[in-house]
Parts: sequence; C-alpha cells; structure tokens
Amino acid sequence: MLQALIIALTRAGLGAGWSSLLVGVVVAVLGVILLRTGTASMAPSELTPDRTQGQLKRDASAIKEQVR
Repeated sequence: MLQALIIALTRAGLGAGWSSLLVGVVVAVLGVILLRTGTASMAPSELTPDRTQGQLKRDASAIKEQVR
C-alpha cells in the first residue's frame, strides 16, 4: 500500500526520492502518535481494575445481606 502511494506521488510529478521521503515521514509521524497513545493508555492509573473492585464490593454486600 505504501508502495502504491509512492508510485502515485511519483506519477503526480514528485521525484521518487522525495516521494519515498514524504511517505516515510508520514508513516513515522503516525508511528509516534500511536506510540504515545499506547504509552498513555498503559499508565498505572489506567491499569487499575475499577470495575472489578466495584463488583467485589457489590458481591460482598450481597453476601452480607444473605447472611443476615
């Protein structure tokens, strides 16, 4: 797919080297954006099991109600 983009840019009048460089820069920028997004979603605050903790609290209160 990237080769097709390079070929299209070359046929549009841009040199082959410049086309390759332009596509490479765009791919690198997208890679950096994805890397930063992934790193942010792997922060310790994002990894806490909030739903699990809430479910465990509900389960504990349901058990206490049944024991009474």
